[in-house]
Amino acid sequence: MDPTKKLLIGALSGLILTFCSLAIPKVAISSTDLKEIHFGRPFWFVQQNITAIDRPLPRQVYIQSPWENPTDLRLIGFFGSWILLSLIIVCSLEIILKIKIDKSL
Repeated sequence: MDPTKKLLIGALSGLILTFCSLAIPKVAISSTDLKEIHFGRPFWFVQQNITAIDRPLPRQVYIQSPWENPTDLRLIGFFGSWILLSLIIVCSLEIILKIKIDKSL
């Protein structure tokens, strides 16, 4: 497989996984946890203050609308997550293709 094609597949897949990681819920144990909830994996890149949600605690919280809740973005965390996930995918593709080629010989 062409190296450019592998990098493109890895970059697009990493970007999709980075955005999908925002859907992973967090557990808020106390009201102070709701002031700084971090979303995104493997490095958090979205921080929200969602103290306006109803109690009881502890509870699972999901990312909320940025228009209704104060939201901060960390570009370093976003690009770090994207690059790391892309590298993992590209390396995995390389290993899988190498094993496949070795078995065919």
